[in-house]
Amino acid sequence: MKYCPKCKSMFEDWVTRCSDCDVELVGELPKEPEQENIKYRKLMQVRNAGDVAFIKSLFEANSITYYVDADISSKCVICIQPATIMVDERQYDDAKELTKDLKIDFNRF
Repeated sequence: MKYCPKCKSMFEDWVTRCSDCDVELVGELPKEPEQENIKYRKLMQVRNAGDVAFIKSLFEANSITYYVDADISSKCVICIQPATIMVDERQYDDAKELTKDLKIDFNRF
């Protein structure tokens, strides 16, 4: 079996690229960091679900470990309760640098 390193989907051996992510498949997935060893730090709060999705894809593309503490639905364009985006404290400066020039409405910590 082969795997997509981005979305973690499983494919037959004859498939070479992920049909959703358009990335080359790998023989095994890289090990995930152990969650209990990660200390998270608040980076920002975002109200727009599209902006949250963009930031998540930006972090995933740059291997930033993160989580979003609110369940923002794709049906919600502007949300009443902002989503707090948390990042691995060891990657905080990298995440801050990646997001410094974004033209979105957010509160930075």
